[in-house]
Amino acid sequence: MGNSSSTNVFLTVNDSRTCITAGSTITGEIRCPDASVSDDIFSGVTLYFIGKEDVEVQYTESGAGTRGGGAKYKAATRDIVRTIIPLDTSRSSVEAGRYPFQFHVPDQLPSSMYYKDGNGGYCSIRYKIKLHLVRGTDQEIPLELMAKPPSSTPIPTAADPMPTRIAFLYCIPQGSMTWAASAENTRIGIGESVSINLGMKNESVAKLERVTAKLKQIIEWHSAGHSSINKSIIRSESFQRTESMGPCDKANNDITLQPTRPITVYEEVLNT
Repeated sequence: MGNSSSTNVFLTVNDSRTCITAGSTITGEIRCPDASVSDDIFSGVTLYFIGKEDVEVQYTESGAGTRGGGAKYKAATRDIVRTIIPLDTSRSSVEAGRYPFQFHVPDQLPSSMYYKDGNGGYCSIRYKIKLHLVRGTDQEIPLELMAKPPSSTPIPTAADPMPTRIAFLYCIPQGSMTWAASAENTRIGIGESVSINLGMKNESVAKLERVTAKLKQIIEWHSAGHSSINKSIIRSESFQRTESMGPCDKANNDITLQPTRPITVYEEVLNT
């Protein structure tokens, strides 16, 4: 539970210290114990649910007339959502000095996140409940939001067999390899696993040392025509070796699908 107070006005949001899922309902209340100022303060109260996207991009200028040549930064911010939350203004609430509220978080909102690239650039998505007081200090309670989990219906995909020519020193033919792959589901959430199948047909004299499947995270942010990007590997898993991966020395060397151990999507995918 989160609390914030100013001039005998108290804002409370239930479960504010837990991760709230998009599509769920937020509840809380505004309390004004001093009945003598309750009506006066309440007449100038507005309660907001706000989601903001903040970015700062590092860039360098080049070309004729450019001075300095050092790193420059461009920041930008925008509202993802800004909604007024209605309050219970019934007679019983006014007399008790307690104004409860509840708010349905939109289903499509992205998860809270923060990423810093180590060069001064960053990007973030943050949410909060803000109480605006005309005759007092504004109050804010930050919220951590998680995107609504994807549908449980799997979306599989497959890559058709693709031949690759193998050459020694880029010019001496060594044969070819053909591979095919499939994923049982391409829509997965945090803590879920995905299985990837690989088929190999080695018709070359080359020996495969290893074949791995990698789950990559790509973060890209923009500001005023400039952009930054970061690519990182979240998980990596090697396939078990099979005879079809070895050098071509048999007449029968058909493609056989070999599964990896399931790759689990960890929470770091959102909080790197």
